[in-house]
Amino acid sequence: MRYFLEMSYDGTQYGGWQIQPNRTTIQEVVEKTLSVVLKAKICTIVAGRTDAGVHAFQQFAHFDYPSSLPRRFFDACNSILPCDISIEAVYLANKHINARFDALRRTYEYHITTQKSTFQHRFSIRIFNDVSIEKLNYAAEIIRSYKDFAALSKKHGSNKTTTCDIYYARWTKTETGMVFTVTANRFLWGMVRAMVGLMLAFGNGKVSEYEFKRALNSETRLPIANSVSPKGLFLKSIEYPENSFILLANHQQRIVYGKTNS
Repeated sequence: MRYFLEMSYDGTQYGGWQIQPNRTTIQEVVEKTLSVVLKAKICTIVAGRTDAGVHAFQQFAHFDYPSSLPRRFFDACNSILPCDISIEAVYLANKHINARFDALRRTYEYHITTQKSTFQHRFSIRIFNDVSIEKLNYAAEIIRSYKDFAALSKKHGSNKTTTCDIYYARWTKTETGMVFTVTANRFLWGMVRAMVGLMLAFGNGKVSEYEFKRALNSETRLPIANSVSPKGLFLKSIEYPENSFILLANHQQRIVYGKTNS
């Protein structure tokens, strides 16, 4: 049986999602928790492998298990997981649905503040100069017209393609700063942070429109596309085909021998 986990996490203390030596990662913590609760070795496939320090409002991963989940699976997992990782929901999925390859769209947000904030410093970067949001949105429109983002990828040798379809890219003002939201079918490694860094350089007048487009047209990553800090980046949401899975448990209802009880 295939199960999907919907999760959220504060990535500040972790070396990203994917298991790696010498750094604690979210995948490591989640798989250890699942293995303890289910008393079996559990391996997960994630929708998007977030980098070190990146957060998620919504992340999905699937795992296979030969039978129904225990009655208190949802509560047991959340009681073991640290406070900065939470399982928001558990789903029973069609066994052919893959968390990574069947995701239709992914949306990221990048948060920027223009003032000192006691509670936002972990989840946004602070800028000290005025940047025209109109100019930033002009840059976002230029980016939307592109398909190949090799110049904004940290490493693209392992990718079969560096093309992405961007469906939405927009800056909006907030009470304390601004947020960049971008939706695409897929993203390359480090792409969103490099994209934000390049747009800020354009918005600040550090690069011209010609240099901005030249950077995007490059087949290799350019120094002009300096990445911003990961702490402002959130994986906001992921879309799957309709009827891909059935809700088993969330914070309002619990699993009862494969069924739900409100």
